[in-house]
Amino acid sequence: MILIVEDDKDINNLIKELLSERGFETKQVFDGAEAVDYLKNNEVDLMLLDLMMPKLMGEDVINYARSMNMKMPIIVLSAKIDKATKLGCLDLGCDDFITKPFDTDELISRVRAQLRRSNAYNRLGEKAVHFEDFYLDNDNNVISFKEVPLNLTRMEYKLLRLLIENPKKVFTKENLYSSVWEDDIYSDNTINVHISNLRNKLKEIDPDHKYIKTVWSIGYILK
Repeated sequence: MILIVEDDKDINNLIKELLSERGFETKQVFDGAEAVDYLKNNEVDLMLLDLMMPKLMGEDVINYARSMNMKMPIIVLSAKIDKATKLGCLDLGCDDFITKPFDTDELISRVRAQLRRSNAYNRLGEKAVHFEDFYLDNDNNVISFKEVPLNLTRMEYKLLRLLIENPKKVFTKENLYSSVWEDDIYSDNTINVHISNLRNKLKEIDPDHKYIKTVWSIGYILK
């Protein structure tokens, strides 16, 4: 089920027609409050969401869905083109942002891509750990970032896995060394080099954000 949340009836009906023609089941709602009411009682595979709506803004709908631990992909459709709005929505938990007016073929392609991604990770079930844009597949010892598998050394993998499994937890360098290298003889330089290498590999994919942050005089945190 794809939930279409759009107050412009013409656009809402156009999206419904595009999706229905391709075999997708849809539900139309026309404001944010109606969307939240529907989400409370129904399962949704994907949500297409406008931002500027009566009663409840799109950002509030995203916040509600993620606060209730709803995992479905959310694609924002908005006439807003400023970078701050896009980054704000992504930080809240949307998965994609399409600017209006949109190309209909591109919309369908992005819907399909998000559904493929969602289904793939759902099949992993408890074997996968998800935090923000990080996906940890323990069975295959693979970590993906923004859908890109990372090429990691064994120790880089163990270090990043520890951070992903304990997001928003501050680790001292001593904690990291004893957990990953399983050695009580602490090496400050070893930790610094491996953290730097991980940051560089993440930066190649997303140069605008720093995910592994330094907590001065203490250690590191993934957030």
